[in-house]
Amino acid sequence: MTQYCHSCRYARTHSTDGKRLAQAYVPTQAFRELYSDTDALRFGTVFKELHQPYKK
Repeated sequence: MTQYCHSCRYARTHSTDGKRLAQAYVPTQAFRELYSDTDALRFGTVFKELHQPYKK
């Protein structure tokens, strides 16, 4: 049986001792240099600043 949080009405996914399990920080992405559509699909992002390839 699923337990629901009384304060947020969602399935209970947070800690029962009152502490947060995690908190996300997502900064706003500025539209500076963008990849073309083809390159964006190849690299997985349209933002050149976010492209960080793995070193071989």
